[in-house]
Amino acid sequence: MMFVSKVWVWVPLYAFVIILLLVRLGFKKGMVAVAMLALAFLITDQSSSILKDTICRLRPFADPDL
Repeated sequence: MMFVSKVWVWVPLYAFVIILLLVRLGFKKGMVAVAMLALAFLITDQSSSILKDTICRLRPFADPDL
């Protein structure tokens, strides 16, 4: 799991998906699709960070009562 959780491990897959989108959809539509995917990832990442900071609840493995 430590290997799979590294960002650089997934870079070839991301590059393959971007190239595939650009080839299949054409450059203009492919760039729109890539931008939408990037925006979706950004919104998801930021909303999860905001929720974690707002709720302030310990993860189950870090809770001393358990």
